[in-house]
Amino acid sequence: MMVDKVAGPTSRIITALYNDGAINRAALAGLRSAPTLNSPQAQVAWPIIMQYMSSNQLSHNGVPTYAEVAIFTAVKLYAQMQQGATGRGDKVPSVFGSHYAENEHQRGQRFFECLARMRQNPDAQVALDRRVRVALSTTSVEGLIHSLTGLNAIIKSTLDHPRIDYADLASDIYAFQFSFESANRVHLHWGQSYFGSVVKANSDEKEVANND
Repeated sequence: MMVDKVAGPTSRIITALYNDGAINRAALAGLRSAPTLNSPQAQVAWPIIMQYMSSNQLSHNGVPTYAEVAIFTAVKLYAQMQQGATGRGDKVPSVFGSHYAENEHQRGQRFFECLARMRQNPDAQVALDRRVRVALSTTSVEGLIHSLTGLNAIIKSTLDHPRIDYADLASDIYAFQFSFESANRVHLHWGQSYFGSVVKANSDEKEVANND
């Protein structure tokens, strides 16, 4: 599986759409309104998306490949999150960042680690857990995309300018589509990020308190 080869194109596509703050608003608007890559609304973004994908990742029969589905979904979620983002000065900050970035100000979080931060609010935990469990139990890519879109909207409405690694999410969506076993591995990975991050954070806090 070419999971790593999906993250790279996704990152480059988002970088091109953001264009160092001179955002391609027409393409982002088309992505937000397009239900799938082969819908008419997405055509405005095709030149950028297809430019950064290899020929073996592109469909040759009009049916989107696993790579196209994964990359389009991640880029669409980025477009939804980027809408309305504001910052200091004239330059709008990007809501995308790699979790590998050395620069702390450019670094992003994995999608479910971002949700784990939100879970630490006791008032939000029950409702958020319910939504996350739906994503962790779905077996169809259509259901998965629907759940991720809803969770993305929750993050957007809750956190102030999050930076999310949508390229990493594209890799997970890509892997999810190969088999039932592969989907279960993705579910476990997300569950570890979502539930495990909170456990680790609480453990770290107790350790600091004990050392004091």
